[in-house]
Amino acid sequence: MFLTPLLGMVLSLVSFASYHYPNKSVTTTDSAQIVTLNKQFAAALRAADLQKITSLYAADAVAMPEYHTRVSGDHIREYFRQWLAGTSGNEFTKTPFRIISSGNYVLETGNFIFRFNRKNNTPFSYNGKYVQVWRKDDAGKLKLASQIWGSSTWFDKKELPEITGIKEASVITKKSPAASGNAYGAIHDKNQQIAKLVKQRTGHLFAPYYTTDAIYMPYYSPMIIGRDSINSYYIKHEDPNVGIDSVAIHIARLLEAGKFYIADGVYSVDWRSGQSSGRVNGKSINVWHKEADGRLLLHWQMTTHDF
Repeated sequence: MFLTPLLGMVLSLVSFASYHYPNKSVTTTDSAQIVTLNKQFAAALRAADLQKITSLYAADAVAMPEYHTRVSGDHIREYFRQWLAGTSGNEFTKTPFRIISSGNYVLETGNFIFRFNRKNNTPFSYNGKYVQVWRKDDAGKLKLASQIWGSSTWFDKKELPEITGIKEASVITKKSPAASGNAYGAIHDKNQQIAKLVKQRTGHLFAPYYTTDAIYMPYYSPMIIGRDSINSYYIKHEDPNVGIDSVAIHIARLLEAGKFYIADGVYSVDWRSGQSSGRVNGKSINVWHKEADGRLLLHWQMTTHDF
């Protein structure tokens, strides 16, 4: 599940051959507004309109760019200011795959193509997948509350503009879980169970944590659709040459959205392989579904590395 950059690059090539982008499947009354907002974001990025870009985010929004820590509030503006200063010709196209309206939120996942010119004017094409969590106001208008995006194949972070000096978003609920039985405590317990499985390298035991129609979006890989495909992915990507010394998974923020809980998360993994070792830090959006029997199962999950 957590690999060195070299191993990640190799396995991403395998997974890209095995798992292809799914066909679009969007059925919701909110889809038209989502498509319009995504087009507005793309137009603002193309025009380098920083005010318009940031107007699409809620005041407490958290953005999770690939190869960067979580950012929030005015730091989102600073992230895009530096992005625009280091690039030109930005063309960003999002294609929603699935949109779910639940409670005061609309959940969106899909694929993107992001083409831009780097500072030396050389072009780069950045293709990947994303999750966006939109919050409805009283008038039904949507603003981004959480957002994560990442590539479908390995690439060197040097391809992206250098962005520095931005404070990481605070981890709001990085604390001991409350009394058992509440959502935070239940998800905390699930995270600890998953951390144990990662450390033990028991990929075949991950599947029961997902819904049958779950979507898993690991770093350097396209979407993986359905519990059976997710199970196959975990089994294939268990590298016997990589040992895991420790795993820490924390809930950074928890949002309740009707029949779903949306957990912004952070993780760290200490790994070793032969004479090499290191730590991987990253973040995630985990969408937990409330089952009829009270269980919480992962419906969508996306992870990206910080650096």
